[in-house]
Amino acid sequence: MNHATCSHCGIVFRRTSSMQRYCTSVCRFLAVANQFEAVDGCWIWPKSTNPVTGYGQMMTRVGGRSVLVAVHRLSFEVMKGPIPEGLQVLHKCDNRRCFNPMHLFAGTQRENILDMISKGRAAPYPRRRAMSSAVALK
Repeated sequence: MNHATCSHCGIVFRRTSSMQRYCTSVCRFLAVANQFEAVDGCWIWPKSTNPVTGYGQMMTRVGGRSVLVAVHRLSFEVMKGPIPEGLQVLHKCDNRRCFNPMHLFAGTQRENILDMISKGRAAPYPRRRAMSSAVALK
């Protein structure tokens, strides 16, 4: 059998590949997070980011399948507990790569949009401008 010792928690586990260093994706995440414990500001995810959204991401196993998860959501769940049903994980700092649990909070889509507007991060809505121009012409 191919056994190894987890590089984070020290538990002996059965490896599924010769490159596997951690017993779980949580240990793999915590190994990175531990490097940032003394940092008060944003914890910038140093690994993979989603090229479209800019959020930090990592692979994990769910139900025997590999899936990509957003690191800020994983950080919230590992450090604060489950994400309440119907809520999202929002950033106080507005930094998509930040996974500092002190910068994360659960909120609704509406709260996220209002936060974005209040901080001036909302992009102008081109269709609205085009429609108001058309109305002005009438």
